[in-house]
Amino acid sequence: RPFYLNFTSELYFPFNCPLGYFRIVGSCNGIVCLSDDLFGELRSLILWNPSIQKFITLPMPSINPQSPHMFVFGFGADLRESDDYKLVRLVYRKNDDVLYNDPPEIEIYSINSGVWRRVIGVEIKHCIVEFMWSQVFVNGNVHWIAYDVVANSGGLRSLVMTFRDRLV
Repeated sequence: RPFYLNFTSELYFPFNCPLGYFRIVGSCNGIVCLSDDLFGELRSLILWNPSIQKFITLPMPSINPQSPHMFVFGFGADLRESDDYKLVRLVYRKNDDVLYNDPPEIEIYSINSGVWRRVIGVEIKHCIVEFMWSQVFVNGNVHWIAYDVVANSGGLRSLVMTFRDRLV
């Protein structure tokens, strides 16, 4: 026989958003990562634990492109190696074809260090699917739905892209 919970609770949301919109980037171990980025303009990033009503507002990322771009986030924990929560940001610049052929710039925010750091020397050849860039954190890796442009045909090949920050 199925087990159903018949329980509802109102949750206090302590954040003000001028446009009334926060996106849930992801969650891990009860911590929710919220982004106020309606229409692609990032206004704030918050890590919130609703069960204990504590939160921190993160500093703004360091990569601030002026040209047309899109960015994606991934949120997770590195509890085995550094006992840390991290937020990764990939910034794709649009080219003339309105595609993202160039590798993204990458930066990572660490709760332990309290700063954003750029990742240099890693070239990602896939592009996260725009407008569907929900992520999931599973087995120590952030996963997104992505694609590659297939050479010679111009078609797209769908795939799942994973990312794990192994640098401390």
